[in-house]
Amino acid sequence: MSNTKKETIKHNFGEKSKEYYKGAEIEVGVSDKYLQSRKKACEMIESEKYGLTDSDFWILKNKAGNKLYYTGLIISHQGVQKVNDHLEDELKFKEEYCSNPIPFEYGGKKGLMMEYRDKRDGLLEYGEISEDNCKNDYPYAMLLKRTFDRVVLVKSKLKFYGIYGEDEAEEFKANEVVVNDETGEVIEETSTKEQSEETQYEMSIEEAKNHKLISGSQKLVGTSPYKFVSDCKPGKEQMAKSILVQFATQGHPQDAAACRAILKGLEQGTINFPSVVS
Repeated sequence: MSNTKKETIKHNFGEKSKEYYKGAEIEVGVSDKYLQSRKKACEMIESEKYGLTDSDFWILKNKAGNKLYYTGLIISHQGVQKVNDHLEDELKFKEEYCSNPIPFEYGGKKGLMMEYRDKRDGLLEYGEISEDNCKNDYPYAMLLKRTFDRVVLVKSKLKFYGIYGEDEAEEFKANEVVVNDETGEVIEETSTKEQSEETQYEMSIEEAKNHKLISGSQKLVGTSPYKFVSDCKPGKEQMAKSILVQFATQGHPQDAAACRAILKGLEQGTINFPSVVS
């Protein structure tokens, strides 16, 4: 399938007929893998077994040719935790099956690996972090998180439906894809660092003004980053900008895109903080 179909669906993970990309709208293509992952995610949400909601998922996108293709779904770490909590006891993640962090070096770059060996069913899985894919100050926590997500996605079989953990999906975003124009299916992936920036969510300033936050960012920003700016008290502008910058680089990709667009509007002067009333 090369284009999104107009259909009534109970759950929407951010699908659009066109996507905002590098300052312009471009056509969207949909792969069979994405349709498969969407079907599975809808089944899990509607079963109510796992406590999952639409906001636990978002779309993995890859640019190919003159289209932006939907190539799978990403599930948040919190979503993976929900799934693990509701798995049968013999399938649940057990931290005692994890090895201590194992240092490794490949291609001149250093990293850490964690082995997960499940004595119950013989599953052997690994989590890895390196200088390329872990830039934060908590490498051991990230290593455990990545191992946890990979194991649970395999145990729940979500991995086989084109649903990826959020950290693993970041690596997929660094792939340039070649897509069959007739079927919309990804037929080749070639690693390229530049592609990571190209597949990042983008949102126009006008779209951002109407965006309602999806993730837990509401605790600091409220329901809307635009309203957050509009309601900012005089003298608190710099603090507000710092909070927007924080959420522009973290959290749900659509929320981050909205915050980046609002910051861009502030920089350009198309969005302003309230004037001080004299």
